Amino acid sequence: MVETPIEFSIAILCYRAEEEIVPFVENLHKVMSLFRFEWELILVANFWQDSNDRTPQICKRLAQRLPNVQVLAEPKQGAMGWDMRRGLDACRGKYIGVIDGDGQFPVEAIFSCFAKIKSDNFDFVKTYRVERQDGPFRRFISTVYNWLFHLFFRSCGMSTQSRRS
Repeated sequence: MVETPIEFSIAILCYRAEEEIVPFVENLHKVMSLFRFEWELILVANFWQDSNDRTPQICKRLAQRLPNVQVLAEPKQGAMGWDMRRGLDACRGKYIGVIDGDGQFPVEAIFSCFAKIKSDNFDFVKTYRVERQDGPFRRFISTVYNWLFHLFFRSCGMSTQSRRS
């Protein structure tokens, strides 16, 4: 039997989300089910050894009952960047996305991001939140990161989409 290639993969960063990840993944799964091609969700539920984080078990239960959902739950060897890299490595789609599982970004925006990357033949589409719920230090770090991102990747055939959350 020939397997249909996966068109779109999304890595969802679930670190320490526990039960809060359930409605987020269910909503994203419902949105993705509207697409008429093969897709997958990769729940990145990596954990620190000896922690009492229940996120890996909760994500495994989600994957058992929702089609097209896989779980990556490994002992952490780094922070968020390591999780993101592991999640992206697990994605098998022609197009790949990543989203935080904290619910600050509306999952419906996946449609506009995917449409933009396809219609304009971009290699990369990046989003950012215009209104943040973060503290001053996190806002500062995010501002510097976004500024550097635009500086270094200005000519790489991409689009940046902003979202109010």
